[in-house]
Amino acid sequence: MVIVHFTALDMGSPAGYIFFGLCVFVLFLEFFKSGDITELAFLMDLVSKASSCPKSFNPVPDVSPVDSTLKKT
Repeated sequence: MVIVHFTALDMGSPAGYIFFGLCVFVLFLEFFKSGDITELAFLMDLVSKASSCPKSFNPVPDVSPVDSTLKKT
């Protein structure tokens, strides 16, 4: 984040997404190097969590600005 501060990198731009992706990649790489988790255990956990997610799961609730329960008269 020091790099972002000093370079005034816009995190909403493609360069920001690439920077964030590299940070996540380095984080996982350090996890695997330290031996805290193996690649197989990580992938098994990822697949099991993704497959157990219900098909109707929506992480962002559908919120409309108008209450649909109110009826116009």
